[in-house]
Order: sequence, then structure tokens, then C-alpha cells
Amino acid sequence: MKLPAWLGWFLTFVFADVSFVFFRSPNIPLALHMLNSMLPHGDLFGTAALTGVIPMNLHLLLKPVAVGVVLAFFFKTSQQLAEKFRPTHVAALATAALLLVSFVFMNSTVAKEFVYFAF
Repeated sequence: MKLPAWLGWFLTFVFADVSFVFFRSPNIPLALHMLNSMLPHGDLFGTAALTGVIPMNLHLLLKPVAVGVVLAFFFKTSQQLAEKFRPTHVAALATAALLLVSFVFMNSTVAKEFVYFAF
């Protein structure tokens, strides 16, 4: 019997996540504790921790959905905007300047050691 594609993807994802926990953990009890911490305890969507920070009400949750519907159905798509985009010299200079600034800030912090160097 062949598995459905979505079930194969899901099982591969779960196997990889569990394997990564055991690979990174220094011992088995800590790995099991970490796996137990990853499971939701009576809160399937993980929103219980957010209730003290964000008030959960229907009005607050539907605002982004309403904005997304308006943007999706009443404005131009990114493909339509890309077809009409004509770069100018000012836009090219601004892009180059932003790229240069990003390169400077990419090297502004000390790189962390790669995980495989611990073995």
C-alpha cells in the first residue's frame, strides 16, 4: 500500500525533527525532555502563552484577514507590478547603496561556531 504524498512529507518532517533533537542533545534524558517540551499540552495551536501579551478576540484576529482579502482582490498583483517596473538611475544607485550598507553590517558581529565543530 502506497502512502499519500502529504503523509509521507509529514512523517519525514517528524522523523527529521526528532532526529535533530537527539543529534544536538548532550544526553538522552535531556533529549526526551526537549521532545516533551515541543508537544502542546492541551493547547493545540500554542496560543495560551500569548493570551497575557496579546488580547485574543475575534476583531483583532480578523483585521489581517480582511486586509489580505482587500489586497488580494482589489489591487495589482506582484507580477503585474513587476511587468510595469522600469528601473531608473536613482533606483539603481539607491539599491547599490543599500546593498553596500547590508554588506558592511553582515560582518559587524562575530560569527558563531558551526555545530559540527563541537564533535
